Amino acid sequence: MLVYTYCSYKGSLKGYQYSFFDTSKNKDTCQLVKSMENMDNHIENMDIIRKWFENRHGWKLVLKKNNVPGEGILLVSRLEEETGIYYKENEEIVPEQRFFINIAFAGRLETLMLIAAHYIHDLMDSRPYSSVWTGHMEKFLDKTPDNKKYQLKPAEWDRLLDEIKEWVKEERNKIMLSSQDNKLISVRLKRLSGERCRERRENVKNKIINRLLQYPKYKEEYILFIGNGRHFEEMSKANMAFDISYARNNYK
Repeated sequence: MLVYTYCSYKGSLKGYQYSFFDTSKNKDTCQLVKSMENMDNHIENMDIIRKWFENRHGWKLVLKKNNVPGEGILLVSRLEEETGIYYKENEEIVPEQRFFINIAFAGRLETLMLIAAHYIHDLMDSRPYSSVWTGHMEKFLDKTPDNKKYQLKPAEWDRLLDEIKEWVKEERNKIMLSSQDNKLISVRLKRLSGERCRERRENVKNKIINRLLQYPKYKEEYILFIGNGRHFEEMSKANMAFDISYARNNYK
């Protein structure tokens, strides 16, 4: 699997920059940010990544197929956003955020579905929001002494992936696996008047997370789309879609 980042950090002299690494390669050493010229071998992925990270705003997660059968790409934007929202809602001082994180994964769709399921679960149930992911991502990135680049620590991604695998094992033991779910109709979750936070979490778990854990064979190009205040044409075409405002908890 390939992991791409489009990140910056407070005090950076260069702003947002790309980097990537192959999870099958050596993970013992930090890897410096790569220039766009070094990504010609992954041009299809980079076209998708640049489209969403650089030119589209108001979305949170995109999971789609690519041109290779059985493979796809998962993009997650602004991972640091949720922790700030949690502290603000609870009238707490927001800790200084070192990094601004966008991340994408390209590989087997079955693996990407499991990663997406874990991220949504963490988004829905953590205090503060996305605490597992945020904690790992803050260790995953490190700025260089000259403040011109950042570097990645691939071993930290392995640690997060191990947590995801353990969580998947536990969750899949709780649900009834059925090939019938492969034929479920498209899911559009919308906030209902009077719907409580617990009901929203259960709705997402039953209709989105559990379905991803069974990795059915979708015909649609866009498997899952989570918006963040805006509507996109791709959102209407996705098999599963909802806005992040539907998913966010309120712990007051």
